[in-house]
Amino acid sequence: MTDSPGAVVFTGGPILTMADPPRPEAVATRGARIIAVGTLDECRSAAGPGATEVDLAGRALLPGFVDAHIHPLMYGQTSSWLDAGPERAESIDALVELLRAESARLPQGRPLYAYGYDLRRFPERRHPTARDLDRASGEREILLMHASGHGGVVNSPVLARAGITAATADPDGGDLGRLDDGAPNGRLFDSAWDLLAGEFGVRTEHHGPNIHHADSADHLLAELKWAQTDIIRAGITTVADAQVTRREMESWLALRDTGKLHMRVHMYVLSVLLDEVLELGLVAPLGDEWLRFAGIKLYADGTLVGRTAWMPDGYPGEPDNHGLLYHDPADYSDMIRRAHSAGLQTATHALSSAAIGVVLDALRAAQG
Repeated sequence: MTDSPGAVVFTGGPILTMADPPRPEAVATRGARIIAVGTLDECRSAAGPGATEVDLAGRALLPGFVDAHIHPLMYGQTSSWLDAGPERAESIDALVELLRAESARLPQGRPLYAYGYDLRRFPERRHPTARDLDRASGEREILLMHASGHGGVVNSPVLARAGITAATADPDGGDLGRLDDGAPNGRLFDSAWDLLAGEFGVRTEHHGPNIHHADSADHLLAELKWAQTDIIRAGITTVADAQVTRREMESWLALRDTGKLHMRVHMYVLSVLLDEVLELGLVAPLGDEWLRFAGIKLYADGTLVGRTAWMPDGYPGEPDNHGLLYHDPADYSDMIRRAHSAGLQTATHALSSAAIGVVLDALRAAQG
């Protein structure tokens, strides 16, 4: 919707209100507000003299879409990385060549970030490994995120910098890939990316995948601006940011403070911060119509496409791989109870039928 303070009248095409009347002749707006819906004469009268009139020329006008589960900052950040999706690399060897070519273009010392590989599309039917990525560069740090966003693969220089060795234990809620001798093979999923967070990075612990890759505040703001533009271009005008930590909160506040926030944002804070939220007494929506705290985001299990969703009976072809259940069911139920008792809305990621059962049991107990 226009930010102009003047009135605007839209007419000349199908206007879908999703309400009554379903197909009015015109709509009048002033700034970010709809001031009249009805006949063209009614809307012209409400808009007053000097209003701008927009001829839709047969095009449909409809309300903006609401995306109830999106990660805008992650979207903006990964879109600035090398595209390593199936259309760019149809095999692990092709992926290595893509990474090698990109590494040759980058200045010395700059890490290479890539996003979008999907092992289901590889003929090898496996994740790449650190050894594969080392073929692209054994000196430059390479971080390759899986299409699910739940983790990925890094090369040997990243493992060395993070101090990840055979003695590194699998983090709670995370999956650390290993070779037969127990040495890390470069695969890090879900909370295992906490191991790369460094001293000041965000850690999700066993509360969800770590999608909060560090970057400068200026870069994060630029990436969020880009994501917002692309999201609005798709017709989405309201979003639920479904995994907020200080990284996302600071970026949204910076965007609003610069006067560049152009869509409505409801923030769901990750459950790793539930204690802090309750301690601060944030038990009701806080903010304004453009940016507000809305509730708590939880995870029950991992990702199906990355094979970390919780499967008690194992995966086809991998009977010993049961995926990840982020919380003991009793602990998860307690978090839901505490949030519900405080009046907080909750949103939970759950993929397998077993994980969905844990969520339903917890909701039933909390409401009871």
